[in-house]
Amino acid sequence: MNDSSPFTAEVAAYFDRRSATYDAGDFHPRLAARLIEAAGIKEGQTVLDVATGTGLVAIEAARRVGASGRVIGLDISPGMLARARRKIDDLALPNIELREADAGTADMPPDGFDLILCSAALVFMADIPAVLRGWHKFLKPGGYVGFDAPAENSTAAGSTLAPLAFSHGIASGYARLSTPGACREVLNNAGFEVAHIHTEIITQRIMPLSEIDAAWTGIINHPLSRSLLDLPPEALARLKEDFRANVASLATPEGIVDRNIMHIAFGRKPTL
Repeated sequence: MNDSSPFTAEVAAYFDRRSATYDAGDFHPRLAARLIEAAGIKEGQTVLDVATGTGLVAIEAARRVGASGRVIGLDISPGMLARARRKIDDLALPNIELREADAGTADMPPDGFDLILCSAALVFMADIPAVLRGWHKFLKPGGYVGFDAPAENSTAAGSTLAPLAFSHGIASGYARLSTPGACREVLNNAGFEVAHIHTEIITQRIMPLSEIDAAWTGIINHPLSRSLLDLPPEALARLKEDFRANVASLATPEGIVDRNIMHIAFGRKPTL
């Protein structure tokens, strides 16, 4: 890992702990699949998959670029990379290389990639504009960058917390790219032409009211919520009660609609 900042180390440790169960459930596999479909990968392309995790994007990209193409997957979590390597070995895919590296400090050749993808991870980057400027350098002229980000109208528990946290003076990491306008702005500011941005429901389920406290525990232990722990205990207790009341207010007789809505955005590096 090239970046030893406390937040980067915390994120790496968090995903090490999650590596064994990361592929469980529908959300991450479906989100990776939707980003791949939107990318329009072609045979022979060179693809960089940033925050590759267990290889959900990289493995499918490798299948699509074929023997004449190449995929490099980067991640800061050794645990996630170990699971990705096992999957790649089982599939005998020769055209993927995995590297333990931080997205913000990775050393890649300029103009070296046709496509850079990042699924379920850009909001974890400490300096998103700087990361995108780096990716701009790595792309060939005419190449594309694609990422996803939680939408502000998502009713997933983490997104529900963001406006409440803001009312308590805390900016939640979930809200950093929560609108199409925010995605468009960050792409433009990094030198990309906006190719397309669309928003879609990735998963939806009915969450029982009995799971509210478990949802809170998961959020409070998430790296993107670390700033909440800076609140005085009484303020954190009030925020928890606000969260419980807000989520409960969304309940139907069957339970709470827990809907993961994501923006999927692509930018194009202008040709020379």
